Amino acid sequence: MYQLRNIKAVCATAICVAVMAISGCGDSGNSNDPWSGAGGGSYFDDTSLSAAIRTKFSAAPELASLGLKVRVENGEVFLSGTARNQAQVDLAVMQAWLVEGVKKVENEIVLDGSQ
Repeated sequence: MYQLRNIKAVCATAICVAVMAISGCGDSGNSNDPWSGAGGGSYFDDTSLSAAIRTKFSAAPELASLGLKVRVENGEVFLSGTARNQAQVDLAVMQAWLVEGVKKVENEIVLDGSQ
């Protein structure tokens, strides 16, 4: 009886170790994190990234009238211009990050101090 419990415990441990080892295998170079900018080998040129970000800005009523500037260099986005409040700045940064292929977003948007 003692040997049977011992064998069951060893088998259960071996199965757990095997499951953990197998679940750790895979392509660690591929990231599914949408904020990482990992494209999985896809190529996005700066012109198309800039156009996609501008399209998102023009589709958002809070951003459309601001005239924010978008510059893209090697997948890194530089946003500049003036916003009326922090919510608009945050929305602009978020919209830029949501474009597939963006590697980094630098926020250079300033708040309009007249309000």
